[in-house]
Amino acid sequence: MTDHPRPGRSSNLRSIGALLLLALMLVAAVRSTHVPEAIDVAMRSLYYRVASSTETSQRVLLVEADDETVAAGPPAWGPQRRKELLDRIAAGHPAAVVELDRARMFKSPPDGSVDPISTVVLEPRIDPASSIVESLDADALQLPRLVPVMRALDRSLPATTELSIHYLSPPSRLPAVSFQRIEKGDVPPSVFQDKVVVIGLTSLSHRDPLPTPVGALTTPEIVSHALAMLADGRDWYEPSWLVRTLGLALVLMGTALALWRTTPAQAVLRVAAIIVILVIIDLACFVMS
Repeated sequence: MTDHPRPGRSSNLRSIGALLLLALMLVAAVRSTHVPEAIDVAMRSLYYRVASSTETSQRVLLVEADDETVAAGPPAWGPQRRKELLDRIAAGHPAAVVELDRARMFKSPPDGSVDPISTVVLEPRIDPASSIVESLDADALQLPRLVPVMRALDRSLPATTELSIHYLSPPSRLPAVSFQRIEKGDVPPSVFQDKVVVIGLTSLSHRDPLPTPVGALTTPEIVSHALAMLADGRDWYEPSWLVRTLGLALVLMGTALALWRTTPAQAVLRVAAIIVILVIIDLACFVMS
């Protein structure tokens, strides 16, 4: 009987090298597709479905021109209505006032007129063809204009080109009141005290809602959720490209090792187990933000 020579160290190194090369090729192939983004979207949506109610300081209040408001008369309304609305808000001493859709809701005030309170005017541009709004481009959001708002919240402006939104869950936790209620005197001035007040048009008869991980929302609602996130310090941690690539390479290399020299039946079971483990780990990462 002759002894078969055992594989040497160089043979093992070549096998490991081949696995590493295979892992890198798989990483490159996966990154060239939209698979990672699709998985990310699916995990965020799952996170919002299973997560408990979000804790929030409720420092952001949305003052919305909803369907009830526009039922009495469509925009654009006269400058006097805007002035009276700002008067009532200013009486509550808010931390800051952000105006969205100003040109869509109100006619231009006369030259030389003075607002009862200083406001930050934003015109966010969100692509209506977005498959799902998970983040806002810093330029589209006009992030630099929010410096006084962040100062009022004792927060620094995030240094980012893409602001990922950690939505309130459920979205109904976002405090909101309509123009109508304020104009009728149903909302006491104390409601606005130390709040960042966002004024925007949410009537579905005048704008289309956009898909988000927590359901369809209008642009003022999306921006309000983003500001509430910044006020609460609930920012998503965004790993760098290098960290993502290394993590994906480790997963693929581990998968390759787990499937090395297995039967087809064993491979199917191990792949299923790996998928379950990765989903649990991914969801745990989302829970920890």
